[in-house]
Amino acid sequence: MSVRRGSLTRLSRAVAFQRRPLSTLIEAQASAGDMFPVTLLVGGRMWVLAAPELAHQVLHGPPALYRAGRANRRILPVLPSDTVLTLDGDDHRARRRVLAPLFRGDSLAAMAPIIRDIAAAEVARWPIGVPFAVLPRTRFMTLCIAARLLLGIEGHALVGELERHLTRALRPYSMLAGVQSLARLGPASPQAVARRCRAGFARGLSEVRAARPRGSPDDLPDALDALGAAAPAGPALDDARIADELFALLLAAHETTATALAWAVELLARDPATTSALAVEAASDDRPLLDAVISEVLRLRPPLVDIVRELAEPAELGGLPPAAGDPVRRGRRRGPRTG
Repeated sequence: MSVRRGSLTRLSRAVAFQRRPLSTLIEAQASAGDMFPVTLLVGGRMWVLAAPELAHQVLHGPPALYRAGRANRRILPVLPSDTVLTLDGDDHRARRRVLAPLFRGDSLAAMAPIIRDIAAAEVARWPIGVPFAVLPRTRFMTLCIAARLLLGIEGHALVGELERHLTRALRPYSMLAGVQSLARLGPASPQAVARRCRAGFARGLSEVRAARPRGSPDDLPDALDALGAAAPAGPALDDARIADELFALLLAAHETTATALAWAVELLARDPATTSALAVEAASDDRPLLDAVISEVLRLRPPLVDIVRELAEPAELGGLPPAAGDPVRRGRRRGPRTG
């Protein structure tokens, strides 16, 4: 009976964490301290680190011990295994070298006017004087930017089609692909659903790519150019692997940014004086208030409340020995501050 009761307790905690992750972690920390285990519905046990010194040990430790790629594959099983987000070691470094030219200083500087123009055009379409949901608007805006910079795709019709393919690939059932015991369901399993979703995204991406205009007035390279190129940057990828990489990049490139922007709008709507000061500052080249607002929004409303790594072998953290294969999660300490 005690075993059954313990199992039910672990299950209830896993469900609570799935439904209310941040509040569940804050409650657990209040009773367990700055390092404690959490049971997951998908992926077994995870250790949560809420002390800065423990987070520093993990984030500055050797990548071969604290693996980011395998952790991402566990918490987001819908992601393909061969992407910059899910690879580790030499394979990860090789893929980063392929994509690095897109994110160098001169490339970013050239992207700035494009980002500004897309953002201004999208904000001009927002309604005035009536309530509206901000997150869907910022999500579409950041997807427009990501689609332009990663794929060379422009226009609401093409981006809307891309959004539909991306949404279909993130069906909730496919997110259970990390539960290996469900693989026995065969074609109805989450693993099979995830594979079909990614294949559907690849087909949709191919259609969108075929419809995009040839050439670009700004002549900036995009991720399609980089991933399809040959050495010396790295080996060229086939169409299926390019689709997988772009699926991962699109998720990473727009969702968290959209969330941060939506929180910024929400917070600024509560502070008209700061909003007015930002409008005045926007006319100058020096924008310290804007930098301060961005930092404060990220402090108060972080789009990500944790960073996850998976241990390659046992390691001592906080006086406790998590086992090899355990994920370790760097969480916020004592919840978000409000002042």
